[in-house]
Amino acid sequence: GIPLVGTNGEGDAKILPFFLNPQEAEATLKTIKNEEFAPQLLARSLQDVYNFVQTNKDKDVIFQIVPSETSLQAATELSGGNPDQLPNVPVFFAVEQQDKNESLFTVSQGERAFVPFFFEKNELENLITEVSKNEPNGPKPEVKVISFFQVLNSMVDTKDQKASDEVERFTFFPGKIALEWLQKNAPASADNS
Repeated sequence: GIPLVGTNGEGDAKILPFFLNPQEAEATLKTIKNEEFAPQLLARSLQDVYNFVQTNKDKDVIFQIVPSETSLQAATELSGGNPDQLPNVPVFFAVEQQDKNESLFTVSQGERAFVPFFFEKNELENLITEVSKNEPNGPKPEVKVISFFQVLNSMVDTKDQKASDEVERFTFFPGKIALEWLQKNAPASADNS
């Protein structure tokens, strides 16, 4: 019932990883051999992770969000292979050209418009393809990559620590693999939140 903390092999630093890809988390879990306990994976929302980190930030632990290998590969391609430009936790978004200006790609769902951020590039591309069916002759949005932490920092107004108006529409989408893992491994209780 307690978080499993590891080390990076370079000293005494304790690391608590939060995996974005459950298959990669399971592969890591299989490498842990311990007869005293049976480690298991637990799913947590980004809000839960944020709250946990905030509550425990005075502890001697490094909290690490671990992106998927496919996400890192796509980010490497978009950054031109430059390791200095590679975000540690990549998120993908799109921009559109409108009247010689670049604006964030937004999607409307009913009355709500949002700016989608994906942890997997191909899932954003699938959304762009789907949305573009409505306007086949319109300009195609361009996929970009940025650090998850840069987006989080832009979402908080440093003056009063609340979400700024311009970024309230930012929406993070979990990977399809993560959603499928959740559906397959969700507890059988009626309270699946």
